[in-house]
Amino acid sequence: MSRVVGGAAIAVTVAVIVSFALIGSSQRDVTIQDLTVGDCFFLPENDIGLSITSFPLAECGDVLERASSGGGVAAYVLKVGVLNGSSSQFPTAEELLQMVDERCEKFVLTVPAILPLVPDETAWNVAGGPYACLSVSPG
Repeated sequence: MSRVVGGAAIAVTVAVIVSFALIGSSQRDVTIQDLTVGDCFFLPENDIGLSITSFPLAECGDVLERASSGGGVAAYVLKVGVLNGSSSQFPTAEELLQMVDERCEKFVLTVPAILPLVPDETAWNVAGGPYACLSVSPG
């Protein structure tokens, strides 16, 4: 694992293999391929360690306030892209993480904790392997 992943985010990174599926809810939930730079969402402590299938977007100030109250992590989307995976075999989790780490590397000097989001096999095949680089702030 590269130095891109901050200490508090390591446990999250391994488990954050995001899925292509969208789970419906009353919030504005989006999937990884719908994330855009500047989006913010909150990862509750009880969701850390589970595969994340959707991201409940919220105002960044609200997300940071909620994280500072404890019980989760505030996430800010720094970069999104695709790994162009539809033309090749689905890589291992370690290979995926390395590919996304390389794309998130430029944020290492300016952001304290970076969390790379990697695609699952369905997202790899259907959407070309979407990924995101997140700035995370634990509560």
